[in-house]
Amino acid sequence: TDIPEAEYLFLVRRIEELIKEGSEPQEIAVLYRENREAEAVAEVFERHGLPFVIESDQNILADPDIQKLLKLLEAIHDLGNEGRLAEALHIDFLKIPPLDIYKLLEGRVKNNYASLYDLIGKAPLLESLGLEDPASLKQLYDNLSRWKRESKNRSFLDFFSHIVRDSGYIDHLLGNPGYFEKVGKLNTLFDEIKKTVGNRGDYTLADFIQYLAIIREHNVRIRNKAVYLPHVVRLMTAHKAK
Repeated sequence: TDIPEAEYLFLVRRIEELIKEGSEPQEIAVLYRENREAEAVAEVFERHGLPFVIESDQNILADPDIQKLLKLLEAIHDLGNEGRLAEALHIDFLKIPPLDIYKLLEGRVKNNYASLYDLIGKAPLLESLGLEDPASLKQLYDNLSRWKRESKNRSFLDFFSHIVRDSGYIDHLLGNPGYFEKVGKLNTLFDEIKKTVGNRGDYTLADFIQYLAIIREHNVRIRNKAVYLPHVVRLMTAHKAK
């Protein structure tokens, strides 16, 4: 059964009290029966700024922030695909105001433009829509075009590392109270990519997108590597604690 929000809040307050009384965060553990329960606990901890790390075995591809990064890579790979672009617009670390997205989609239909790319690539058209921040949309258009070109001219490992920094993704992770866990998942993904690339100097973004499609089709899980970290509360299953 679902645990009431009030019980999660009590948990947060009790941990805060323990820390204030002198307990080290890494000496505090929250146990639950199943991995799926970690998400609810983590969400409450994030809202209250309580640093934590999830030590249970998790599929990193199910992590919302990893999924955002993969959506961006798919939009870069499939530049020109309006559906991919529409999904990318909602990625929070790209910082497009939600109301601007609504006005953009409405303006595209109302003015009968062939695609969203017809709009976001032209500053005068964006300004005519009465957007809060039209520059952020034009910047996204420019970035996608530049990233697409870079994906064709860099090794994939170098390109992946560049996107993580240049898109604002790593800053987004570091601004999260659970950044220990988030960065750990990113490192796991990078290690998986390095194993997949191997000695292939010709490995490309297209190869990675194809790899993602295969592991999703076969429901392959990429397990997060548990790492002991100081100064954070530890979340784990009772089985993992043994």
